Amino acid sequence: CTNYQTNGPDRVYSLSVPAGKSLTATATPGAGDDVGIYLLPGPSCPYVPVCLAGKDTLGAGGAESVQWTNATAAAQTVLVVVDSGVRAPFGFSLTTAIQ
Repeated sequence: CTNYQTNGPDRVYSLSVPAGKSLTATATPGAGDDVGIYLLPGPSCPYVPVCLAGKDTLGAGGAESVQWTNATAAAQTVLVVVDSGVRAPFGFSLTTAIQ
């Protein structure tokens, strides 16, 4: 989703996005940490996941944000993946908004 191969751990969160609403998710890394963020359709990933949105353009300390709109007529489950570029445990905060 981000065009980068990352070696660190991932954290995955599941959200339901109502029909016609947009999800915005922002991952803000801890000091010295580098994160990427992407959205996948849920509830489970296919063997080759379909990327709904992804971003990993900033370096260490840079917050990454993605947005996706559910253009269907039903609520959709979305997996929010925060991906680390480091092998050690990493810190971050995640904020989400559905509007």
